[in-house]
Amino acid sequence: MRPGVRGGSLPVTSQLRIDEPMHRGFLALVLLVIGLTASAASAPLPSEETLAEAFVATAFGTEIPGFFGSGAYLKRFERPILFAIEDAAAQPRRREVEAFIRRLSREIPRLDARLARPPEQANFVVHVVDRVDYQRTGRRIHRNPFMRVPGACIVRSSFGRRGIRSSDALVVSDAGDGLFRRCLAEEILQGLGLLDDTELLPDSVLNDRSAAERPTRADRILVETLYDARLRPGMSIETARPLLGDILRDARRRTR
Repeated sequence: MRPGVRGGSLPVTSQLRIDEPMHRGFLALVLLVIGLTASAASAPLPSEETLAEAFVATAFGTEIPGFFGSGAYLKRFERPILFAIEDAAAQPRRREVEAFIRRLSREIPRLDARLARPPEQANFVVHVVDRVDYQRTGRRIHRNPFMRVPGACIVRSSFGRRGIRSSDALVVSDAGDGLFRRCLAEEILQGLGLLDDTELLPDSVLNDRSAAERPTRADRILVETLYDARLRPGMSIETARPLLGDILRDARRRTR
């Protein structure tokens, strides 16, 4: 089976620089934004049915099909996920990537993920580059010197019915902090096996229409579901679907 490949463009978030002293009107605006952000963070989870459909959409497809098709079966790592970071950017991001991986491992109980020691043992590599090096590094990752690498960031996963063998996420460092955080979250989650996008979850990093920069609780529940022992790589949608109700309920209890 040829590797599955996915990628996609993302909107660039704008940044606001404030040099003047904060006045009352601006302070009121800041407090309003904080309140709206807090409300979004405390918004109720999507229904179990919506989470199940979002899981099917992301875990059984790929955003960009491979040469022999999308591999319409469940895909995930079957051994511990060992991350390495190749940071060749002028603005280093290694500490941010390491912190993200550690936090993700803490927040998703069933995810056995950690930094590779030594890095040569890694099966998931995060490549951090400047925009000028995006095409060159992407072609190297895809082993295709002639391809036009799509999107603002991308992940390449090599998989078959026995699971994902390796993933390479490519993230640009110098296109803004917001875009970096968004790309890092999306490409790592997709490289873990949620290889397609979905519009069923409005605030998800797996939804290209959202402005999310960090995985939501719903995102973490999907990853926790993917790595539940009751599911196996190569499973069809028809085999997995009857199990999803119980698995999602357990994942919701474990994931905060």
